Parts: sequence; structure tokens; C-alpha cells
Amino acid sequence: MNLIQIRELAHRLIVLDLAIRTLERDLQFTVVMKINRPLNQWIEISINKLREDYRSNKKALLKEGGQIQDTILKEEGSWTYTLVYRGTTHNYRYMTIALHNWVDAEIQKLLNIPAYPTMEGSK
Repeated sequence: MNLIQIRELAHRLIVLDLAIRTLERDLQFTVVMKINRPLNQWIEISINKLREDYRSNKKALLKEGGQIQDTILKEEGSWTYTLVYRGTTHNYRYMTIALHNWVDAEIQKLLNIPAYPTMEGSK
């Protein structure tokens, strides 16, 4: 794998991690709903799917010698992720709104709703 593929894999891991955390947090707010049991089951199934995808991508990244090492909130609205790949350090910056859009797109993908952005669309 080249560095571009590693970066795409790291990007996928970042988005999957945030999507999992978002669904876990949203799961707490379904208690007040009348249909909370089926909704909770659907959210838990979705979380498990995302976790499987996360584990397989993380395993692939580790196999290639990469790992996401650090997450830093630089300024309000900007996050920096540190990727260590075969002894070299690469910092990737994301705006909070961009991360929010990527997580929305991942959940849309999980729901089979079309028109979610791809990595190629952001270039």
C-alpha cells in the first residue's frame, strides 16, 4: 500500500470511530421514545456492524505498519490526528464541520440512503 491508501484507511478509521461514538451517545436518548426497544436493537446492530468494519480496517492499517496515535483539538473547530506509518509521523487536520459531515455520510450509508460523499469527492 502506498501512503495515499494508508491515509484513506486512516480517514475511514477516524470516521468510523466517531460514528460509533455518536450512535452510542444517541442510544442513551431513545429511552423516552415509545418505540425504544426496536430502535435500541437497530442502533445496537448498527454499532456492531460499524465496530466490525472498524476492527478490520484497524487490523489492515496495523498490518501495513500504521497506527493513529494521537487526537488533538487544536483550536475551536479544528482537530489534528497523528498517523504513525513505518516510523514517520503524518498529521492530518480536519474541521469539526467536515468530521460531522463525514459521520452523517457514514450513518446515511449504514441506512442505505444514497448521496453520501466519497473520499474522491473531497479532492
